[in-house]
Amino acid sequence: MKRVLLIFSCVLLTGMIFQACKPSDEKIKAEVEQALADDNYLVTATVKNGIVTLEGVLVSDEQKANAEELVSSLNAVKSVVNNIIVPPPAPVISPDDTIRTVIEDGLLTGGFKEVKVEVKDKEVTLTGSLKKADLDKVMKIVNASNPAKVNNKLKLK
Repeated sequence: MKRVLLIFSCVLLTGMIFQACKPSDEKIKAEVEQALADDNYLVTATVKNGIVTLEGVLVSDEQKANAEELVSSLNAVKSVVNNIIVPPPAPVISPDDTIRTVIEDGLLTGGFKEVKVEVKDKEVTLTGSLKKADLDKVMKIVNASNPAKVNNKLKLK
């Protein structure tokens, strides 16, 4: 009986020693934050039971993956929950779209519904029909958008 009690006591003491040697969440967090700062990752980290949660915003999926890989490579980290956000890139608006929109809005405002506009490489092509008396007004609207060239294929009435 004494032998069983002695073995039980040794196992219990060993478990307590291993538990005391395990790094605390605060220590892990400090190590994670230092590693992230060293690599210029401006994200935050929280740690619970050795599980690190990353949050913040980075500019690419590659940076997001690298931050997770960096943190998961640290010794005391059990796992990583990566909640880092990568915003989608801003839409690219071509100059052709801008020119076409300006012209179409001007034509609509002026009541020139029969005039169609195509723009390619800042070159405007006008098609459709138009009263001859309105040609100057339409050309002013078109030239206000500063196109590289205007191809007038309008049918005048």
